[in-house]
Amino acid sequence: VRLVQREFFLRSEGYSAEMIRTKNLESDLVPSEMRHKYSRSAIDQRLKNPFYWGKFRWKDEIYDGKHQLIIPVGVLRNVKELVGKSNAGRKGKHTGSGFFSGGWIRCGHPE
Repeated sequence: VRLVQREFFLRSEGYSAEMIRTKNLESDLVPSEMRHKYSRSAIDQRLKNPFYWGKFRWKDEIYDGKHQLIIPVGVLRNVKELVGKSNAGRKGKHTGSGFFSGGWIRCGHPE
């Protein structure tokens, strides 16, 4: 529960899935048996899981649940605004390194 809550809190603050992964691995919040499979895609799946949003899936249908939320509504609201915006509100700074930043690929359209 603490790990999922932290994932939601960090995402609501604008952290990307990769940054969430890194911070949680550094803080030893991820149990040792999960460390090898703790991935960005797993974090994204949890952030989009209807259960954490007060819903549940039954036979490919989504229904309102009656279970208590473990994520505060305000945090869910912030995450909802950020889901699908991979770079929105990112914490940290782009270093300018990588394949696309070195001038290897350029737009074919004249400016």
